[in-house]
Amino acid sequence: MKKLLFILSLIALLFTTATAQTQVFALEHNGNTSIYSTLDSAINAAQNGAVIYLPGGGINFQGELRKSVALIGAGYHPNTTVATGPTVISGIFKMRQGANNVMITGIHFSQELNIDSCNNVTVSRCHLNRIDFNRGSSFNVSECVISDFFSARPIVSNVNVSNSLIFGSLSTDNGGVTYINNILFPFISSNNRLFQGADGNTFQNNIIVTNSSNGLLQIQGIGGLSGNTYYNNVFTDSLVVTSSSPGVYAGNIFKQSQSSLFQNITSISTFSPSDNLHLKAGSAAIGAGINGTDCGIYGGQSPFKDGGIPFSPHIESLQIDPATDVNGSLRINIKVTAQDR
Repeated sequence: MKKLLFILSLIALLFTTATAQTQVFALEHNGNTSIYSTLDSAINAAQNGAVIYLPGGGINFQGELRKSVALIGAGYHPNTTVATGPTVISGIFKMRQGANNVMITGIHFSQELNIDSCNNVTVSRCHLNRIDFNRGSSFNVSECVISDFFSARPIVSNVNVSNSLIFGSLSTDNGGVTYINNILFPFISSNNRLFQGADGNTFQNNIIVTNSSNGLLQIQGIGGLSGNTYYNNVFTDSLVVTSSSPGVYAGNIFKQSQSSLFQNITSISTFSPSDNLHLKAGSAAIGAGINGTDCGIYGGQSPFKDGGIPFSPHIESLQIDPATDVNGSLRINIKVTAQDR
């Protein structure tokens, strides 16, 4: 059944590519597949439990998601979506009450993913400019690239962020966020603050790369900072804690240069597809995590997948002749690769 559904989605993709004007969204539910021309119409027609396959290309979503669905894009990484183009949603994508038990993968949200009053949301292998959790519980973010801002408000709980690249500011006051096996590139202002505010969070097996000029990183925040725990993280700076409730620190490593940690890194302020963030031989992050796992995005139970390809079969190459032959046939050559996870 899954193979049949993918073939139907593939046909939809070919139609999208061939017309160059029309996008096609495949909606699957209970073994039935329907085709829609916009994401709004597909979501409006969807029932709880449906899966929506999004094509590559730019997508303008005007509504709000208030249903329990799965959204599966073609991928976000430019190097692995040559055949289809990355799936890019512009504007603020709003998820509101009713959007529970939602799974999202393989999408670039170019402005913001804004989640309010939802529960049990999983976001994986996506590129997010900003992500903002407001009210709700049980959020999981894994194998993602977050380019600018990550926020979890005081009225959310059970937020887990793992094996992701996070650039820019963190604001997680009283959010109870757990950060495991990430690489953090936080924006460090002139006072060398790591956070805008972060209370009651856990940082474990991360690599924290900063731009502070004097090699001194202050753990303090604009919106308050207390009660955090830091276990087995690797920092590029030294650390000074200036909080009335400094939290717990154990097994951390400090003052490691960027060049000694990674195979290749060109910038700490923006995502670069050409970077190679695998650990360099002799890196202090190798085996430095809890239970001897590596720190950073390739350690732990769910290592970062290079190229960010979703778990669905991936269209690796696609060639369509510009015109039909003398018999009226249109030749299409396509290569699809299965994914083991």
